[in-house]
Amino acid sequence: MKEYIYDEEKYGGKGLQQLINLYETYDYELFNQPPDKLEEIENILIQIIDEYPQFLTAYQELYSLYEEQERFAEQDLITFRGYAIAKSLVIKNGKFPEEMHWMFQENRPVIRFLYLGAEMQWVLGNVEEAKYIFEGLLNSNPYDNIGARFVLLAINEEMSADEFDDKFQDGELFEEQMKWFDKKAPKHKIFNKFFDMLKTMEE
Repeated sequence: MKEYIYDEEKYGGKGLQQLINLYETYDYELFNQPPDKLEEIENILIQIIDEYPQFLTAYQELYSLYEEQERFAEQDLITFRGYAIAKSLVIKNGKFPEEMHWMFQENRPVIRFLYLGAEMQWVLGNVEEAKYIFEGLLNSNPYDNIGARFVLLAINEEMSADEFDDKFQDGELFEEQMKWFDKKAPKHKIFNKFFDMLKTMEE
C-alpha cells in the first residue's frame, strides 16, 4: 500500500511553515478570534494560496473560515478551486488512483475537496461527473471514512441532492441512513468491492 499520494511538503513549499506558524500564533484556534484577527488570518491564508496554488491544506482552512462565517458564496468558490486542483493532482489520463486511503493525513485535503466538489456537481445537475468521483473515492478507500457510499447510492437510486438532504436531514439521521444503505445498496453492483471488503474484515 502506498502511504499517500498528496505530498504536502512538495505542494505547500514555504507555505506549509507559514501555516504552521499561523496555527501556533493562534494556539490552533484559528476561527475563535475577534473580527480583526479573523480578517488577518483570512489575508494570510489567501496569500499562502496565491503563492502556493496547489497547497490544499490552506484551501481547507479558508473553506472552514468561510463556513464559520456563513460566507457561502466565497466558500463555493474555494470548493470549485480546491476541487479542480485535487482532480488535476490525482486523476491521471482519466483514471482514478487505485488506492487513496484516509488513514494517511496527507491524503485528507484531496479526499475532502474531491467529495465537496463532487457534491457540488451533483447539486448543479452534473450527475455523471459526481458519480464518477464518488465511485472513485469509494473504490480507492473502501473503508469510506468520508461517506461517499451514501451519496453514490442516492445517485444510483435517482435521488436529487435536495431529496437526499431532506430524507436524512443533512446527515443528522445517520442511523437511518445506515439502515437505508444496508437495504438498498446490495442490488447495485457498484458496491460489490465495498461489501467484499466488509466480508474480509469479518473473517
